[in-house]
Amino acid sequence: MIRELFSCVLDQAKAKGLLSSERFWVDGTLIRARASHKSFVPKDGAPPPSSGSRGNPEVYFEGQKRTKDTHRSKTDPDAKLATKSAKAGTIPAYMGHVLTENRNGPVVDTRLTQANGTTEREAAIEMLAQLPGEACKTVAADKAYDGEAFVEDCRAIKVRPHVAQNISGRSSRINNARRATRDIRSASSLASSSRPCSVPPSCRASCPR
Repeated sequence: MIRELFSCVLDQAKAKGLLSSERFWVDGTLIRARASHKSFVPKDGAPPPSSGSRGNPEVYFEGQKRTKDTHRSKTDPDAKLATKSAKAGTIPAYMGHVLTENRNGPVVDTRLTQANGTTEREAAIEMLAQLPGEACKTVAADKAYDGEAFVEDCRAIKVRPHVAQNISGRSSRINNARRATRDIRSASSLASSSRPCSVPPSCRASCPR
C-alpha cells in the first residue's frame, strides 16, 4: 500500500518534469529501534545481574563489553547496537537509506536494513541498480561511502560516483587524486555540471552531454 502511494507520487513528479533520470544523492541514517539497552543480553551465557522490579529492572553492565556479535535484544532481536560517530554512544537501531533526485529533491527510493558497517553502501548500490533507463547516471554521497567496493560497484552499473574523501585516521579508498578532487564536489555543483561521464568505457556513449 505504501509503495503504491509512493509510486503514484513519483509518477506525478515525473509528469510535471520534476525528476531527473541522471543525477542523484544517497544518504543513510540510524533509526532508533523499539528496544532499550538493558534488553541486550549475551547470546551465550547468563544475563547480567539485575535488581528492582521484574517489569523494569535495573541491569548492571559494568565490566562487560557488548557488541553486535556477542549480544542480542530480547525485545527486538533484529535491532543492532550501532553508532554513526566514534564520539557518540551506541543505540539500538536500524539503518534507513534514502535515494534523492538531485535537482529538485524528491525521494525516489528508500530502504530499511539492519545496522552494520556495510549496509549503507550495499543499500545504495541496490537502489541505484533499480533506477530505470540505460543512460549513465551520477550519484553524490558523503564520506561514509568512501569505499573501493562502492566506487567499483557504481561504475559496474554505469553510475559515476561523486564521493567525499574520508581521511579521518585513515587513507581514502579513492586513490586517484584527480578523481578525488572531482568526486568531492557538492550536490549543487553536480546538478549544474554538464561534463560528460568518463567511466566506464561502455557507459560513455550514453552519458549526458
